[in-house]
Amino acid sequence: EAGDQVGALIRGIKREKVRRGMILCKPGSIKQHNHFNAQVYFLTKAEGGRAKPLTKYHQTQMYCKTWAAPSLMEVPEGKMIMPGEDSQITFKLKQKMVMEKGMRFTMRDGHMTLGYGVVTDFLKDVDIEVEEANRKKKRKAEEKKRGRSEEHTSELRHDQISYAVFCLKKKKNQRHSHTSLLTIPRT
Repeated sequence: EAGDQVGALIRGIKREKVRRGMILCKPGSIKQHNHFNAQVYFLTKAEGGRAKPLTKYHQTQMYCKTWAAPSLMEVPEGKMIMPGEDSQITFKLKQKMVMEKGMRFTMRDGHMTLGYGVVTDFLKDVDIEVEEANRKKKRKAEEKKRGRSEEHTSELRHDQISYAVFCLKKKKNQRHSHTSLLTIPRT
């Protein structure tokens, strides 16, 4: 049964080579994976989870039976997952781990439990170093694009403020008897 201690005599393997999380099984009976889909429930703040929603990419620590591994959660494109929701998520582990369909796991972020999940399907394994490099490039491109749009927005604000000051000066020179309020639109 899971969690029981066992003593095994394995010829040719030194004790120092055995580490936590390793598995003893018949050769070829079980496989390691690092890319899979899972059905996940995210805890609400009242249940001890996050208060903020999850978007796009989120890194978390995954715990499953005897192993723990850092993982990258990929939220479906254009979707935001609120605490208390159930969702189908794609995971990429930093290293291959032994798992089976239907296996349960826990996701944690620091001291906080994010949620619980069940492995539903395995995808083709990925080279995590290549994935990390691609993710960093994509993030830089998004930040660069966001930076350009912020520059454009600040130019608009500057133009709007200049126009507003011009309008105020013009109104002062006209010497109207009533007071007018000019609002500057924010973008």
